Amino acid sequence: MLSPIDATYINDEHEAFEALTTATRSARRVIRSTRYSPESVLTQPAYIKAIEARVLGTDGIAPLRRYERIIAVNSRRKIDDVKHHLSAFKERPFRIYLTYFPHIFELVVIDDSEVFIHFYKEEHIIASTLHLRGTIIAEEFERIFDRLKSRDLYRLFDCEEIADSNLEVAFHIVDEIFRERGLN
Repeated sequence: MLSPIDATYINDEHEAFEALTTATRSARRVIRSTRYSPESVLTQPAYIKAIEARVLGTDGIAPLRRYERIIAVNSRRKIDDVKHHLSAFKERPFRIYLTYFPHIFELVVIDDSEVFIHFYKEEHIIASTLHLRGTIIAEEFERIFDRLKSRDLYRLFDCEEIADSNLEVAFHIVDEIFRERGLN
């Protein structure tokens, strides 16, 4: 039997991040997310805390099996984003795909059941968010995410391969990638 699709339109950045944070806290298996906007997501501490709790399993729930994040190399502020993720999630199933191709939307797919699509009215402000629920739609957006993560890829960082012994090397590679783009 096909699962129904439930859609909610959110017309407020604060409400969008609240809904996304709540959904992130309920994730059980896999989260796929993008970071195309030049703004740093580190300005959303509740969301970052929810991601960390789900990846590390510090919230009393088994950790996620995998978290994948596409980050566009289009702002020097994202250097801290990337380094934070590498450090916080070393030796964990967290993958960072650095790309130089930004989009005018953000995409988050949680497990195989929820999708968030954020659209921007300006470079830094979410104008609206479409929150979709349903297996069929989530599976389609998983396929879209998989195509996006290999598009214009600079570098894949698999945090499972990063340990204290090679973290500084990874940081140096991140610095070089951003320097090549004139963002140091």
